[in-house]
Amino acid sequence: MGWLIDPETESVLVYPPQQQPQLLEEETAILPTPELVKDLQLKVGDIFAWLKHQ
Repeated sequence: MGWLIDPETESVLVYPPQQQPQLLEEETAILPTPELVKDLQLKVGDIFAWLKHQ
């Protein structure tokens, strides 16, 4: 599982194991997480809101 976060387009390219990458652009889209943190629910909008505070 991997995420490529693009702050310029405010999108996240998700690389799930043994699947095709998936582009998430909607602020309300929930990012998939590894089984290790399966209860974590992050939205695309959350990631970019945090980055703007930096």
